Amino acid sequence: IGAFAQLADEFPGWDVQIYGSGREYTTLHQLITSLGLVGRVSLNLPVHDVVEVLSGATIYVQPSLAEGFPNAVLDAMACYVSVIVTDYQGNPRDLITHGETGVIVPMDDTVALADALRELMRDSMLREDLGRSAGYVREVFSIERITQQWYDVIHHVLH
Repeated sequence: IGAFAQLADEFPGWDVQIYGSGREYTTLHQLITSLGLVGRVSLNLPVHDVVEVLSGATIYVQPSLAEGFPNAVLDAMACYVSVIVTDYQGNPRDLITHGETGVIVPMDDTVALADALRELMRDSMLREDLGRSAGYVREVFSIERITQQWYDVIHHVLH
């Protein structure tokens, strides 16, 4: 929200959609109000059909401090959406090659996040290239491939 606040005047046609629920809702709502972003930043309840939401997204941002396996990032990449993530504990580099399949910025660096957003918001070709390259996850994490890997592990353990 803070990074977008730095860009909102420069990009009047852009908005932010945040999905989820939790104890931070009130704090986030107050931040949106205090930064004058009501109507530009929306807090939405979780959705079951993430593909529908992601198909309408231009950029996916996940500014985590820590993350297990980032399923939401994987979903965005599988929908060919350009992604920006923070260099959180849990290593986003397992999925993302910076500048090729997404953008990785330092944690807690609002300026770096705003700079990365600005670059992608200005450059539709870069967004398309990153999104297209991110789609590699569709094959690497396909049901067939993951099922085969589990089968191989189980077979190895039992024999």
